[in-house]
Amino acid sequence: MDYQKARKSQDAEGKAEKELTLHPDRQGLRMVLGDLEAEVMEVVWRHSMRAEAKADAGSQVEPSAEAKAEAEARWCTVRDVYETLRDERQRRIAYTTVMNTMTRLAKKGVLESRRQDMAYLYRPRQSQEDFIHGVVGHVLERLLVQFTGPTQRGLQDYSARHPEEARKVEGLLSDIERRRAGQTGRAAQTGQASLQAPAEAPSNSAAQEEH
Repeated sequence: MDYQKARKSQDAEGKAEKELTLHPDRQGLRMVLGDLEAEVMEVVWRHSMRAEAKADAGSQVEPSAEAKAEAEARWCTVRDVYETLRDERQRRIAYTTVMNTMTRLAKKGVLESRRQDMAYLYRPRQSQEDFIHGVVGHVLERLLVQFTGPTQRGLQDYSARHPEEARKVEGLLSDIERRRAGQTGRAAQTGQASLQAPAEAPSNSAAQEEH
């Protein structure tokens, strides 16, 4: 089963959503990412969170300068991730393997990349919480489209058993409704525009043939 990823900065970035593949037999992030991809993202997210924490506890600088420093600190290099994985893993890993994995994550739209001097810098396009929220939302949307009745009953049963999670379920459903309403509106506008488009004038050769 495929589903579309990245809820996050589509408005800010103006980028089309990428597609990830769902593996229901896996756990956690590995349901949509490979084993090493998930490990890399956990390291990148931790790096980003540490940068934000340092900025929050940071110096008395102008807000604009502080925001810029925080944004820069959230970027990391392949070597940053490689050295962290090398120290944390029980087995060795090649630098080029980490580099290729981060390149692949950038192509999938999970990481953002930019070049600085001779190296590439990477940062997460969205927080881990937002990424997971987007994943759940898209999976739920597919289920609602393909198995509307059973999915709705399942959500009602889940909310009844876990009242503390009911608000999250309602929020996901609201997001789905807004997204689908927006898609329907754009499709209607496209269809209306095509109907209103003026017919092309016949070419000179066609006009001559008619006469």
